[in-house]
Amino acid sequence: MAREHSGCDVWLQDFLKLDLPEDRFDGISPMRRFFTSHRELPRVLRELRASLKPAGPFQFDPRGHNEEGWKRGVTAYFTIRRAGDAMVAAGFVEIEHYYRPADAARTAALARERLASADARSS
Repeated sequence: MAREHSGCDVWLQDFLKLDLPEDRFDGISPMRRFFTSHRELPRVLRELRASLKPAGPFQFDPRGHNEEGWKRGVTAYFTIRRAGDAMVAAGFVEIEHYYRPADAARTAALARERLASADARSS
């Protein structure tokens, strides 16, 4: 779906066994959640950084309170502080930070519903 929507190359990778060429990607944006353990995070970030072209952006959506578990694979959630420290240690530089509120998706859906209702009433 991502390939059809964006027209970009999409690589399916296991973060615990990355196989990426160096200096290959203009940017990286993991789909859905960033599945890796707390212990493996520094190595994974270094490998992702190495696969980016100079100044290539990496989008990371840390959410949580540094908890880790198992749901169809390793699931770890990071605070913005923990993720930020790990990213800086891997050679990334934060250029922008935006923390989407947990209810943002629901808020957007409600806004679309209200607009559709208003349009229906006005026609």
